Amino acid sequence: MGSNIKGGGRAVMSEVSQEALIDLLMDHENSSSDVPAIELSLHHRTRARKKFVKKMVRKYERSQLKLKHRGATLTQTKEKGAHQPSHTSNALGSSTNANVRIELAEALFQKEKEKGKQDKKKSKDDNSKSKKKNSNSSFKVGTKKVIVLPRTTSASELMKLAQSKLKMKKPVCAFIQPSSSTIFELNNNLASIDNGAIIYVSASPLMAEAQSSDDEADSDEEELDLVDPLESVKRAYERQDMSRRQQRCKRIPEIINKSERNKHVESRSKLPVAAHKESILDMISDNKVVILSGATGSGKSTQVPQFLLESQGEQVSKRPYIVVTQPRIVAAISLAHRVASERGNPAPGSKGSSVGYTVRLDNQVDLRSCRIIYMTIGILLRMLVQYQPQIDLEVMGCDDAPSISFNTISHLLVDECHERDVNTDFALTILKGMMSSKSVDMPRLILMSATASSELFANYFTVNGVSPAIIQIPGRTFPVEINWLGECEKFVGKRLVRHHVTNEDPRSHGPDKDKTDIVLSPRAKDRIDNEFICALISKIVQQQQQQQQSADSELNKTGSILVFLPGLSEINALARCLNDKESITGDPAICNVLTLHSTSSKADQARIFQQSTRVKIVLSTNIAETSLTIPDISHVIDNCLVKESRYNPELRIKELTTVFTSCASMTQRTGRAGRTSRGVSWRLCSKEYAAEKLLPNTLPEIIRTPLDELMLQICLLYEQRRQNGSQFVAGVKPMKFLSLTLTPPHERNIAQACHRLLEVGALKLVDTDGAPEDPSNWTYRITPLGYHLSHLPMDAKVGKLLIFGCILGCVENALTVAAALSCTKSCFLRSSRERPLDTSARDSLIENGFGGRDWIGGTAKGDLIAVIAVYRAWKAQAPKQRYKFCRSHALDDYAMQQIDRLRDQFHALVIDAGLSVKGSPEDTSNLSNDDALLTSCTLVAGLYPNICTLIRPKKGGAPVGKLLTKDNVVCRASSDSFQRARVKHASESGRDAYAVYLSKHQTVGAASLTQKRPPEPFISEVNFVSRFALLLFGGQLELVGNALVVDGWLKFKVGDEGEKSEGGVVGNAVLILTLRTLLDDLIVEHIQEAFLPLERRKKMVDRQKDVIDVVRKLIADEA
Repeated sequence: MGSNIKGGGRAVMSEVSQEALIDLLMDHENSSSDVPAIELSLHHRTRARKKFVKKMVRKYERSQLKLKHRGATLTQTKEKGAHQPSHTSNALGSSTNANVRIELAEALFQKEKEKGKQDKKKSKDDNSKSKKKNSNSSFKVGTKKVIVLPRTTSASELMKLAQSKLKMKKPVCAFIQPSSSTIFELNNNLASIDNGAIIYVSASPLMAEAQSSDDEADSDEEELDLVDPLESVKRAYERQDMSRRQQRCKRIPEIINKSERNKHVESRSKLPVAAHKESILDMISDNKVVILSGATGSGKSTQVPQFLLESQGEQVSKRPYIVVTQPRIVAAISLAHRVASERGNPAPGSKGSSVGYTVRLDNQVDLRSCRIIYMTIGILLRMLVQYQPQIDLEVMGCDDAPSISFNTISHLLVDECHERDVNTDFALTILKGMMSSKSVDMPRLILMSATASSELFANYFTVNGVSPAIIQIPGRTFPVEINWLGECEKFVGKRLVRHHVTNEDPRSHGPDKDKTDIVLSPRAKDRIDNEFICALISKIVQQQQQQQQSADSELNKTGSILVFLPGLSEINALARCLNDKESITGDPAICNVLTLHSTSSKADQARIFQQSTRVKIVLSTNIAETSLTIPDISHVIDNCLVKESRYNPELRIKELTTVFTSCASMTQRTGRAGRTSRGVSWRLCSKEYAAEKLLPNTLPEIIRTPLDELMLQICLLYEQRRQNGSQFVAGVKPMKFLSLTLTPPHERNIAQACHRLLEVGALKLVDTDGAPEDPSNWTYRITPLGYHLSHLPMDAKVGKLLIFGCILGCVENALTVAAALSCTKSCFLRSSRERPLDTSARDSLIENGFGGRDWIGGTAKGDLIAVIAVYRAWKAQAPKQRYKFCRSHALDDYAMQQIDRLRDQFHALVIDAGLSVKGSPEDTSNLSNDDALLTSCTLVAGLYPNICTLIRPKKGGAPVGKLLTKDNVVCRASSDSFQRARVKHASESGRDAYAVYLSKHQTVGAASLTQKRPPEPFISEVNFVSRFALLLFGGQLELVGNALVVDGWLKFKVGDEGEKSEGGVVGNAVLILTLRTLLDDLIVEHIQEAFLPLERRKKMVDRQKDVIDVVRKLIADEA
C-alpha cells in the first residue's frame, strides 16, 4: 500500500478546536460509563486532557494489536485463497513468508515477598512505586535468544521451546509489549508476528487486573456482534408499514352515473377484445397463468380488468383487488381515468369510484369502494419484496376493506411486459419463484403483451410440464402508407440537414458495443432538423385543407398528427418552431400544438384525447408507442429516435442516451396512424439504414443498464425473506438469483454494480466463496444505509447525499444538489459572446451568493455549491419573474423548473423514509441550511470516491494547473466548470488543495490546420473541499506511522497550532480517528433509528449536534 500513498500535507486544527474535540470525546466516554461527570477547574481540565490523549493513544495501540492478531487467526480458519472482506486487512502487516525471526526473552516479574518489603517504605514513595510494581509492565528481562520459527508454531510449543533454549523454569505465559504501557498475551500462533519482534515468556502468570479492562471491552464487542445491525431498521419500516395496513375502513357501494356509462357501451363493444370476453374469462378461471397477446388498440388494458370485475358481481372476497401494472406513470393515470369514465364512476380515488391508481408520490385509491387499481410496476415490486404471508387476512371483519398488498389481490395483470424493462423482468422472476412455493396463495396472473412474444413468456412460466394458456387478440387497423426519408424529402421539396453536434458532451460518442460484446442500438450523433419537420407538418396540413378535411366546421376526427421525439427538450424545441406565427402551424385557428411526455399534467393529457375542430399536432416521446392510444391519428412522423437508459463507465452513472429505435418499435409507431381510418407514416431515416443498422427488437433493459438499484432490491428481498433468528451473517449471491431471470445479465455488469454499492456503503461483502477473481459470485448483504437507499428510487450516491444532508442539518441544500444531479440537463447556459452581461450577472450571483465571498455560513468553492446559489436566487423571484430572471442570468428556465419539481419529490421521499420530520420542532434537518462548509461535507459523502488533488505548475514547465485523480489520471476541469480558472491559473506555491467531482470524461480531440490535438481527460462538477471533510466523510481511514491515510491513497499529518498536543502528531491523528468512529456511529444510529418517537429523536439529535459542532469547527479552521 505504501507505494500508492501520496503526501497530502498537514491538516491543522486550532487550539480551541483541539480542546473542543478532546472535551467532546471525554464527555462521550463519561456518558457511556456509570461514573458521574465532575466539574473540573481550568488547570485540572488541562491536565485531564493531556492524560486523556495519552490514554487514547494507548487504547488505539492495544486495539490495533488485537485487530492484527484476530485477523491473523481468522485468516487461518478460512479456506486457502479466500479474501477477507475486512477494512483491517492492511493492518495485518505481517509477512506472508512461512517462517518468522523473533527474539525470545525471559520476563522476570517481582516476587510477592519483595513487594512486601517495599510496603514498609515512606508512604509517598511507596504509593508511587507500588503503582509501577503492581502492573504487568514492571518486569526485568533475563536471557535472550534469536531464533527462526515457522509461523504455525503455537503458543504452547513456543513456551516448551523457551524452557529448553533459555534454561528457565516451565513458562506459563507468552506475551508481546508493543509499548511501555501495553502488554498483549499470545494465545495463538506466530502468524501475525512481525520479523524482529520480541516475545517474552514468563514462569509467572500475567496479572488479571491489567487484562480486565481489555477483557471487558472484548466482551462488550462480542455482545454487540450478537446484535444484528439491520434489525432496528427493518423493525422501524415494518412498524410504519403495519400502521398503514391496520387502518381499516368499511366498504361502501360503487357510485355509477348511468348516462355517462351508456355513452361508452357502443365504443366498448366495438373493441376487438370484446368478442373474446367469454373465452378470456374461462381461460383465466381454469389457469393460474394466462398470456394475452393483443395488438395496440385492441382494448386489453382497459377491458380485461372490467371483464373480471363484472364476472365477480356484487360478491366481495377478502382478496377484492384487481391490479393492473404499467411501466410508466402517465399510462397508469390515464388508463385509470379512462376506465373510471367508461364505468360511469367518479374520478379515480374519489368516494364511490371502483377505479384507482397508485404511482410514486401519488396514491388515488378509496379503499371503501375501489376494486380495479392501476399502478406502476415499481409499486408492485415493492409489494413483492416486502411480502409477508397472510398478514392482512388475520385481523379483518367481513365488512372491512383490506389494505392493498399481494395477499389481497385476486387477479394480477402485468401489462406491456414485452417492453422488458428491468423492474418487469425482476417482478416476473419473483412471481415465478413464488408460484413454486406451496406456502404462497397466488392470485391469477395475466401477462399482457402487444407484440408476438408469447412463446418467450410461455416457456418461462412452464412449471412441472404445465404451460400457461395463450390468447391471441387481433388488432383493428386500417392500411398505413409508409414513406421513408427519400419520399419525405421529395414531398417537402428540401433535404433533411444533418446538424452534427460539435459541442455535445463527448460521452455521447461512445461505441455502440459495450464491454460484454452486446450489440446496442446505434447512437444518434446529429441534432434533429426542426425546420424540416415543421415544413413536413405544414405540407400535411395544407394538403388536408385542400382535401377539405380540416376546413369544415364539423369535428375533424381523422386529421391529427403524431410526432415521435426522443425527449422533452426536443419536444419543447420543436413546439417553439411550430408555434411561429408566420407559419400555418402557428395559426391557432387551424392548428393546436400539444405535448405528451412522462411529466405531462393530467389536464394536458386530457386535451390529447379530446376531439377538436382544429388539427391536433401531438409531440410525444415513445409513451404514445404502446402505453397510450390516441384514437384520431392519421399521420405519424417518426424521427426513429428514443432515449435509452445505459450505463456510462466514464461517468459511472446511469444516463439517458439518444439512440435509434428498433424495427419493432417503428412498426408499433406506424400502427398508431391506422386506428380509425387509412393513415400515413413518415419515417425520417432511409430504408437501407434501417435494414443495416437498426436492431430488430429493443434489447431488454436488464442487459444494457446499470444494475445498482436491482442489486439493492435483491439484497432487500433476501432480508425480507430471512426468518428472525436465522444466521444473519449468511448473505445472498446476486448472480444466483439473476440466473433465473428471462435474460440473465452479464457477470461483469453484476460485479460492477456490486463494486459501486460497496464503495457507497450500501452493501457489505460477506464472503468470496473461494472465488477471489469473480466478484459476481461473491456473497453480499445489505447494510442499514443500503436498506434506506433501497426505499429511495434514485441513484445510490444521490440517495446517500440526501441522507447525509438530513443528518448534518442541511437537507434543503442536499435536495437542490440531488435534484441537479438527477436533472436531464444543466441549469447553466453556455457562455455567449452575444450576451456577455448575462454571464457576468450569473458569475456575480455565484461569487456573492451561497458559499461565496463573505457568506455568513463560510466560503465553499464548487460547481454544485453554485447550483445552490442560483436556485436560491431563482426561488426568491416571483413566479412570473423567474423566466426573465433566467434570461438575464444565463440560466435554463426549464432546468430550474425541473430541479424545483424534483426537490419536492425527493423531500417527500426522505420524509417517508423517516429521515426528516416535516413541520416538527424536533426536525433538525434544516438547522445548518445556511452552512456552506457542512454542505460541502455532504458532497464528499455523496461523490466519494471521486477525489482529486490540485497539481500546481512547476517552474520551467507549462504554466497551467491540473487535477490528479485517485487512479493517477491528470485531468483539467471541464470547460463549463466555474472552478476551471482557479485550477488553470493556480500559483506555483501554496497549500495543497483537494476536490470531489461528479464524473470523468475524455474529449474527442480536435484537428487544426497545423496539428491535431490529442484526446484529453477532464472532470465535471468540481467542488473544492476541506482536508477534514475528506478525513471525516471520505473512505476508509487508518493510521500509518504518524499520519492518517484516506483509502490507502491520501496521507495527512494532523497538527495543532503550536504542536502542544501531549500525544504529538500521533495523538492528534488518534483523536481524529476517534472522532471519525464516533461520527460513523452517530450516522449509523440516525440511519438505524428512523421513525423514532419525537422525544427519543430529540435526544439522539442533541448527541449528534455536539459532534457536528466540533466537525464544523475543524472545517472552519482550514477555511
